[in-house]
Amino acid sequence: MSFARMLLRAAAEIPEGGVVFVGFHWPMLVARVARRVYGRRFLEVYENGVVVDRLSEEVPTSPCDFRFMDSAVAALGSMEALYLVLGRGRCDLAILDAPIVDRHGNVDSTCVGPYRHPRVRLAGSGGAAELGAFGRTLLVTSNREARSYPAQVPFVTTPGLVVGGAAREELGYPSGTGPVGLVTPLGMLRPDAGRRELLLVERFAGVSPDEVAATFGWPAVGRWDDVAVWPEPDAEALALVDDELARARSNFYRLPEEVVG
Repeated sequence: MSFARMLLRAAAEIPEGGVVFVGFHWPMLVARVARRVYGRRFLEVYENGVVVDRLSEEVPTSPCDFRFMDSAVAALGSMEALYLVLGRGRCDLAILDAPIVDRHGNVDSTCVGPYRHPRVRLAGSGGAAELGAFGRTLLVTSNREARSYPAQVPFVTTPGLVVGGAAREELGYPSGTGPVGLVTPLGMLRPDAGRRELLLVERFAGVSPDEVAATFGWPAVGRWDDVAVWPEPDAEALALVDDELARARSNFYRLPEEVVG
C-alpha cells in the first residue's frame, strides 16, 4: 500500500499539458500512473532522446527498450535531450529516482561508503547530474530504511540545495532549478525556504512522529500539527496501480517488497 500511495502522490505532481523529463526506474511508472489514474496529458522526455506523448502498450524496462519507440513522437540524442531541452529550461518538471538522499535534497547514486573504497558501488549518474543541475526536480524513493536518508550523502551525484543557504546560487546553477519535493513511503517532503532543507509537509495515513524521527537523519518535521494528511486513494486508483505493478513485474522490475537487504 505505501508504495502504491507513493506512486500516486508523485504522479499527482505532473502538470497537465507540461513537459516532464522522466528519469529511469520508478519515475517511468510515475508517468504511467499519471496518465492512467489522473488522465494527465503531457510530454515525456528521456535522457536517451526519446519523446513520448501517450501511454505505451507495455511497461518498458528502460528508455532504451525498443518497444518504447512504438509510442515515441521523436527520437533525439542524449545531448539534445539533456542540454537543448532540459538545459534550456524547457521542462516543467524532472522526476528522478533517489536511492540515497540527504536533508538538502542531494542524491547519491554512485557509492555506499567512501568513494575510493566503497562498500557498494552503485550505478552512477547517467543523466542524474544534469537533472539536478538544470531541472525542477521531484525526487522519488521507495526506501523506508534510515540508511537511505542520512543528514549528508557520502557522495553528491545529483546536486540539490548543496549545503543549504545560498550555496546553489553561488555555484551558478540556473535560477528556479533544484529539488521541489521528495516523495517517500512516509509522505511528501519539500524544501523549507527558511531552513533550506527538506521538511515533511504531507504524510500518508497511519504514519507516526516516531516513525518519521526514526527514518530521517535530520529533524524532518517542524510542527507535527502542521503536517497535512494525504487523502487515501480510492479502490479504482489502487486497482490501476496494482495493474501497472503487475505489468512492471512481468517486465523484470523488482518491486520494493521483493528486495531483501
